[in-house]
Amino acid sequence: MRYKFVILVFLLFWGGMIARLYHVSIKSNFYYEGLAKDNIERKRFIKPVRGEISDINGNLLAMNQIGFSILLKPHLKQTNQKLIAVVDKLVETFPDLNKTIMLKVYKKHNSPYNHKFIKVVDFIHYPNMMGAYPKLSILPEIKIEAETKRYYPYGKYAAHIVGYTGRSNKKENLKDPVVNEVGKVGKSGLERYYNKVLEGDLGYVVSKVTATNKAIEVLEKVPPKDNKNIQLNVDINLQKMIYERFKESKEVGVAIVMRTNGEIVSAVSYPSYDPNLFVGGISTKDWRALQDNLAHPFTNKFIHGTYPPGSTIKMGMALAFSKSLAGVLDTPEHCGGYITLGKSKHKFRCWASWGHGTVRLRRAIRESCDVYFYNKSLKVGIDAMAKHLRSFGLGVKTGVDLPREYNGVIPDKAWKMKRYKQAWYMGETVISAIGQGYDLVTPLQVARYTALLATSKLVTPRMAKVIDDNVTHPT
Repeated sequence: MRYKFVILVFLLFWGGMIARLYHVSIKSNFYYEGLAKDNIERKRFIKPVRGEISDINGNLLAMNQIGFSILLKPHLKQTNQKLIAVVDKLVETFPDLNKTIMLKVYKKHNSPYNHKFIKVVDFIHYPNMMGAYPKLSILPEIKIEAETKRYYPYGKYAAHIVGYTGRSNKKENLKDPVVNEVGKVGKSGLERYYNKVLEGDLGYVVSKVTATNKAIEVLEKVPPKDNKNIQLNVDINLQKMIYERFKESKEVGVAIVMRTNGEIVSAVSYPSYDPNLFVGGISTKDWRALQDNLAHPFTNKFIHGTYPPGSTIKMGMALAFSKSLAGVLDTPEHCGGYITLGKSKHKFRCWASWGHGTVRLRRAIRESCDVYFYNKSLKVGIDAMAKHLRSFGLGVKTGVDLPREYNGVIPDKAWKMKRYKQAWYMGETVISAIGQGYDLVTPLQVARYTALLATSKLVTPRMAKVIDDNVTHPT
C-alpha cells in the first residue's frame, strides 16, 4: 500500500514538472515571441482621402483642400524653453496661429505614456506652407504631415442636402477605426448618411525599427482605399435658382423637385447656413447667431419640419374612403357652409361660408369643399382613414438617404390614448379629414405622396445616383 502511494506521489510530481516545462518552453514561447515582434515592428496607418460629392452635372458640392498639419514631439515639458521656442517659431511663421491654444492642446495630449507626435495645428493651406516648409521640417521637435480639409463650394445652397464634417468625439472614435485615425466624421446630411462610403479604408505600413524607434526596413505596405465619390441626382443650378427666389420673397419655406421615380432634383430649405463654419469648429458667436435666428436656418425643413398637410390630403383621403367602405363615394353630400355634431352648437365650417350645395367627389376636390370630407369621414371613421393614409406614405418615414428623418403624425384612437391618455372624439375625426388637428407631415412625405397619386407607385426618394461607381436604381 505504501509502495503504491509513493508511486502515485512520484507520478504527480513529475507530471506537474512536465506540464510546467511545456508551458514555459513551448506555450509561453508564442506569448514572448509576440512581445518581441511588437518591440521590433511598428505599424503606421495611412489615412485615406475622403470621397467627393458632386451634382448630376459633375459640379463639386463637397471637395478636399490640400494642405498640411503640424505636430510636436511628445515629452516636452511646459516649462521647457525648447517647447516655448518651437511654439514661438510657429507663431512667427504663421501669425494667425494662437500660442495659448497650441500650448493647451499640447498639454492635454502630452503624457509619459504617449510616444506619438501631438497635432497642434490642424490645417495650413498649401501655398502658405511652401515657403516655411524647408525651415520647419529640419527641426526635430516638429513634424509636418500632408492633410486635407473639407470645403463646400456652394455653401448655403446645398447645406441641408450635403451636410458637413466635423471633429470626431470619443464615442465616434471607438465605433470606427478610420474615424479614430482621421479625427473627422460626417455630422449631418449626406456626409453623415454615407460616412462609411466617403471615409474609405485605412492603409498601413509595417516597418522594422531599432531600439530608438527608427524605421530601418519596410516589411509590408497596404495602400488606403480612398476617393470613394458620390454623384447626386440634384442639379445645383436649379437649387441656387429656387433658393434665390425664396431670398427675393423674404419668406421662410421649403421647395422640393422630385421625379416620379423618386430621384430628387432639388430640395431647398430656406433660410440655410454655411457648412464651412463647422469644418474647423464653429465659433460661439456664429453658433449663437444660428440658434437665435427665428427662421431656424439650421433646421432641415424638408425632413425635420412637420406641418399640417391641409387640403393636400384630400385626394388621399378620398382614396382612403373608397378603400375603407365600398360605394361610399357614389353618393353626393350637401354643403350648407358648415356642419354640427350631435347636440353641440359648435360649427365645423367650410371655407366657403355660403356653402357649395350638392357636391360629388370631383367637384369636392376641385373646389376643396370641406363639408364633403367632414361627412364622409364620419361614415368611415378615424382608424380606417389613418391606416390607409399611412400606406400612402403620410406620417411615416420616406426612407430617403438622409439621417434622422422625422415620422410626422397621422393619428388614430390608439395614438391619442398612448400620447395623451384620452379618448378620441368625433370632432377630431372631422378636422383630420381636411388635414388639420393632430395631422403632421414632412414636405418630403407630401412629395412622395404626390408621386403616388400620379403613378400609383410609392417610391423611395433618393439623393444619390452613383455611389463609389455603383449606379443606384429607383425603388
